[in-house]
Amino acid sequence: MLTDKFANTALCQHPRFNNQSCGQPALRGRNFCRFHEPSHRKRPDYSLPMVEDAISLQFALMQVIRALHDKAIDPKTAAITLYGLQIASGNLKRFLEEHSPAHSPGDDPSLLQLLLNQLQNSPEAIGEPVPTSAQETGFNMPS
Repeated sequence: MLTDKFANTALCQHPRFNNQSCGQPALRGRNFCRFHEPSHRKRPDYSLPMVEDAISLQFALMQVIRALHDKAIDPKTAAITLYGLQIASGNLKRFLEEHSPAHSPGDDPSLLQLLLNQLQNSPEAIGEPVPTSAQETGFNMPS
């Protein structure tokens, strides 16, 4: 069984703010997962990953903030990099919306189709009497 195979796998020991450990599988022979390993290195690595999803975007943002905090880059370079990450964030959001399998623009009915459906379901269209008084509609107007 798959869970038995990974039962003895070491887990990431990075402490979170709620005092729980990360819980992801640690890298082989290490105490931390792929995401938290760079933050526990003796010599920091400020290289930015390729931004291809929300996690890599968050990681790149943290790298820039850490490099700025450690004075490894100047504020102007950090500002330009953060602006680039902001653009990447907007592009990523738009890309995910456009390529979402749950929604395609062809699935939306046109305004004409919505109006026709409404007319077909109206009481006049199916020959039922249209309510005219408050008692017939079930709404009582306050006196």
